[in-house]
Amino acid sequence: MATPPAAANATCPVCGRSVDKLRAGAMGIYGETIRYFCSPECKGQFGVASFPPPAPVEAPAAPAPAAAEPARSFPEAPDKRSDTEPDTAPASRARGEERGRGRRLAAVLLLGGLAAVTPLFLPPVLAASMQAVCVLLLLVPLCSAVMAAKGPERLEEALPLLASAISVAAAVSALLASGASAAELPLGFAAGVAAICTLGRDAEARFARQAGGELRSMLAALPRSALLVRPEGETETDLDRVRAGEEVLVPTGEIVPVDGVVRAGEATTVPLPFSEDEERVRSGDLVIAGAKVTRGELRLVATFVGAERTLARVARLGQSPKQAPLVRGAVLAARIATALAIGGAVVVAALETWLAGRSLAASLIGASSVVLAMSGRALGRSGASPLASCIGRAAKHGAFFRDAAAVDAAARVGTVVLPARGTVTTGVPSVTNVERIAERDESELLGLAAAATAAAAPDHPVTQGLLAAASARTIDLPEVRRPAYQAGRGVLGAAPGGENLVVGSRQLLLSEGVSIAAADEIVSRLEGQGRTTILVAAAGKVQAVIGLCDAPRPEARHAVEKLDGLGIEPVLLTGDSRTTAESLGESLGVDHVRAQVEPEERASEVRRLTESGTTVAVIGHPARDGAALDSADVAIALKWAGAPQGEPAVRLAGDRVTDAVQALAEARAALGGIRRNVTVASSALVLGAILAVGGLLPPPGAALIWALASVLVARESRR
Repeated sequence: MATPPAAANATCPVCGRSVDKLRAGAMGIYGETIRYFCSPECKGQFGVASFPPPAPVEAPAAPAPAAAEPARSFPEAPDKRSDTEPDTAPASRARGEERGRGRRLAAVLLLGGLAAVTPLFLPPVLAASMQAVCVLLLLVPLCSAVMAAKGPERLEEALPLLASAISVAAAVSALLASGASAAELPLGFAAGVAAICTLGRDAEARFARQAGGELRSMLAALPRSALLVRPEGETETDLDRVRAGEEVLVPTGEIVPVDGVVRAGEATTVPLPFSEDEERVRSGDLVIAGAKVTRGELRLVATFVGAERTLARVARLGQSPKQAPLVRGAVLAARIATALAIGGAVVVAALETWLAGRSLAASLIGASSVVLAMSGRALGRSGASPLASCIGRAAKHGAFFRDAAAVDAAARVGTVVLPARGTVTTGVPSVTNVERIAERDESELLGLAAAATAAAAPDHPVTQGLLAAASARTIDLPEVRRPAYQAGRGVLGAAPGGENLVVGSRQLLLSEGVSIAAADEIVSRLEGQGRTTILVAAAGKVQAVIGLCDAPRPEARHAVEKLDGLGIEPVLLTGDSRTTAESLGESLGVDHVRAQVEPEERASEVRRLTESGTTVAVIGHPARDGAALDSADVAIALKWAGAPQGEPAVRLAGDRVTDAVQALAEARAALGGIRRNVTVASSALVLGAILAVGGLLPPPGAALIWALASVLVARESRR
């Protein structure tokens, strides 16, 4: 008789855990859908149970109203466990692993102690036998470490095992040559090497886990299912079945399961796991997996799913940091040192045996010390902890590095270009002055300017400011014919009466043959106050000057101060006049200002800075500052995490320039940590090699240097 196929697992619609349908904690029928829950508590949160009690037999009863199918697969009531908290199951597993690790370390200490003190209390034969048993047991974790390693790292991990094996070989040689008592010291050395290396590797692993703790916590907070929008309705689906391009619904109280762009809806979100900041998200905005919708509802088109989500990608980057140039050099040096350690051990053993006339056992003990003392393992791992820590800390600020090479480049930045609008200013200028020059009505002139810019460049920030001012004054906008936008300069058109209309900068009016002498005093006064000036000309004469204020962002000055503290020169790049630009620069504390730079000139301006020999970063919005970002050595794209286009060095989930500067600070800290680690590891290698080759370092001493170097390198993540 054929065995029936096993039932596929379901997903608990409340907490997202995988549920075996045959062993589900609870189940219910909602509409025509059977739901499986991990526990009765989750079922209670989801809705009213749909297994009603049978109607009494004594008398017919009115049919009970059918339970309504919930509008969404997610519960309306909030879960008792916060969506931003990691699941308790991984925490329980971590506690279990910690207890198991503690027991293993206690066993290592016990075995190492037994091997050390046994010769003091037992006869030589029995003591050597007991030591041999201890050594064999202590070799088990060393063998496990070798088997777990991959590629060239396996040889580095094998050196402690090789050193212990050489000491065991020395014990066998001494046993055959001089008896059991002579084997006690080499066996003690073998046990000491194995115990010290195991304890050192465990301490190193603890620091390494701390280095990637931020990212692991973020990943643990991500949901395990998504609510897909299909033609037939909304369907809850396991996350591994969601594909890029599909539409996902995220209601109030839920965590965004995928990276995506908002197709419809408007909501207030917490953009990152464990963040306390909130931001308003609208159609066209990007969000990443891990953001939480606190108010409103979003429909997203998924851009990245599964392992390609932003948080998942940077987590992988933290685990494989060998792309950075300095790290690549250290890894290569480590492999060379490992090869030299093996070759050096052979040479030392041969020279001591044949030239110095020492016994084979003594020569092998010297070779054991050389193997460990010249190990390049710590040198090869010098970049792992600093880079993992840098990537995790930057991610907490919503900054995500493309790869380890991007971290290395960001650490070397000497100049940061700050496009003014939208980066260090709010990007939404407001009208502060309408100064008439002709006799025409002020409202009429403001309406003409707003209508002209709206017709030619409706999405421009200046247009939005003019429209907001016209709306506040309830001005009806006239129809402007033949509108033509000139990037960075202004708009040409025809007023309702047929007059030629010019709205824009002084340069645009002069190029159209309009004298601006009558407006010069007003323009100078407004620009001295830090205002952006827009001139309005009709019928060949300047009619008005409109002043707009694009206020600095609250955090902009702090970002500039932090750049100064890092020794990085900020450069303000703007299309405004020099007077306006210098006024903005003075308010922010920026001395180096590049004014009147048209959009098409910004790329060449950035290239001129890069040709000066310094590494140049640009912080900006790709939609507005794309040319400048493309020309930079390090492109830092604001509000671009989750976007499918482009590969900037750093993507930010938000648009705060302080978060971008923090990413540079973390990169510098990582580079400093790598350099310190290389210094420590190289010093340990050189010192150990000198002592071991000179015969001044017993194998346990070499193991101690090996362990201390590994722990100090891993501990760098705590700085």
